[in-house]
Amino acid sequence: MEEGATPSLQGASDSAISHGISPEETSGFTLIEVLVAVVILAMGILGAATMQIAALQGNAKANKLTEASVIASDRAEVLLNMDFDSSSLADGSDTVEGYDVAWDVTAGAGGDDTRLITVTVSWTSGGVGHSFDYQILKMRDM
Repeated sequence: MEEGATPSLQGASDSAISHGISPEETSGFTLIEVLVAVVILAMGILGAATMQIAALQGNAKANKLTEASVIASDRAEVLLNMDFDSSSLADGSDTVEGYDVAWDVTAGAGGDDTRLITVTVSWTSGGVGHSFDYQILKMRDM
């Protein structure tokens, strides 16, 4: 560049030129651009956090349901292993690991040779009552 020549302001904004700001000082992001980027990033993070919370709640519900089904299955196995004519093969209830367990033993569709066993496991989670029913048919040994 020749001595005394004015540097070229090609590429500088009109606003920067009118305020006497050199092109080197106009590079980078404006405060508004940074704020918009931060807001978009925050919305993305909040969306991911919401999905994580929903996944944790779903896992907790699935865990409770799995526990209830295992308890019902265990109780049904105990009742199935009893002698068909045992007086112990009757209605009852119990509490197992915080779950209320009730079972009904009724005559099955096969008359005197079958018993319908219904095991109901109930629990409360988040102030809402839930239950799981398990039915099995016990037959007299032939």
